[in-house]
Amino acid sequence: VLSQATAKGLEEHLLALVLQRDELREYAEAVPPEHFLDTANRELFTAWREFPTLDEMSAAISSDLAETVDRLRSVSLPQSDLQKRIDEVTQCVRRLREHYLRHVLQLAEAALQEQELVLEVEEREKLRVQTLDPSDHLKKVFEAGTIGRK
Repeated sequence: VLSQATAKGLEEHLLALVLQRDELREYAEAVPPEHFLDTANRELFTAWREFPTLDEMSAAISSDLAETVDRLRSVSLPQSDLQKRIDEVTQCVRRLREHYLRHVLQLAEAALQEQELVLEVEEREKLRVQTLDPSDHLKKVFEAGTIGRK
């Protein structure tokens, strides 16, 4: 599982990529905002999706978010062609989804452990089945990423 600091770094790397290269927009804009666990990064990503240009976005966001945009736009990214950048965005999106699903699974497992103490046997089993759903999604994301790297 990614640490919170690593997850935030991944979120910021994806944001730096899309803020610096507008041609990457289509590869990242479908990411659900809840995949960004850091509140400020989620707000920035949501604003980025909402506005077609950085100028429009910058005029509408808070000064704190504007500072973050400036910082992320000034991050030095190694020279790379468009296809490598697309692959990089795709990998970031997959890793964000994986981290989000792991986070959801951890929360569900913690809730399940709390509820098991008070639930009847039949209710416990029903809750366990519901908890497996994020786990199945995580498995599919992991398998898709593994297959793509062979």
